[in-house]
Amino acid sequence: MVSFCISPDVFLRAEAQQEIRHYFARYHDGLPTEADFAQWLRGLPNPIRAIYIHNGLAIARRELSFRRYVLEVRGYSLCEHLRATLSAAAFDLWLESREYGTSLYPNQVLEEQAARFTEIMHQQRTTLLALMHNNQAA
Repeated sequence: MVSFCISPDVFLRAEAQQEIRHYFARYHDGLPTEADFAQWLRGLPNPIRAIYIHNGLAIARRELSFRRYVLEVRGYSLCEHLRATLSAAAFDLWLESREYGTSLYPNQVLEEQAARFTEIMHQQRTTLLALMHNNQAA
């Protein structure tokens, strides 16, 4: 007979994830405006801002950080929602967890996006220089 132990954290994380989904259910694509997007962009670091300016509002509407920003501006605080709906243990775990965080701009995700954007820009520059070189040689 095989036995194993499931950490209580698994259930607490599942509780938090379900309530986070409920929180984001308040969001819909028509909610953010161009003004929301412009205001959100002003709060981003320059490399990240460049990514979102390049991608535009339609892409930003899919990003959880932008969705959360819009909801927070409208008075729907994720932290307050979770405080009101989670058990004390699940809420404490959420506050302590880097996975969920409490920042409107999750730094790790933004840094990864900035690195990806920089890599794409480098690839495009390399391709463009190669094309220019081939055109000059022809």
